[in-house]
Amino acid sequence: MAIIVLISSFAGFLTYWFMGKVDWTLLLWVSVSGYAGASLGTMFMHKKLNPATVKKILAFILLAVAVKMIFKVL
Repeated sequence: MAIIVLISSFAGFLTYWFMGKVDWTLLLWVSVSGYAGASLGTMFMHKKLNPATVKKILAFILLAVAVKMIFKVL
């Protein structure tokens, strides 16, 4: 599943690059911040949380997003 996100993101990047619309400064800041956040999040998850807790957190987030989407449609 994660490979789909990678391919889709890269395709979008290439599209903007060929159009000459890439903001390189923004790309640098987002890349560094994303890498740092992913690294810190991974370390935290491995050291502080067990897999069952992570599943519960993700389930809650998905439920919250689903409820928000339902209320937005109504």
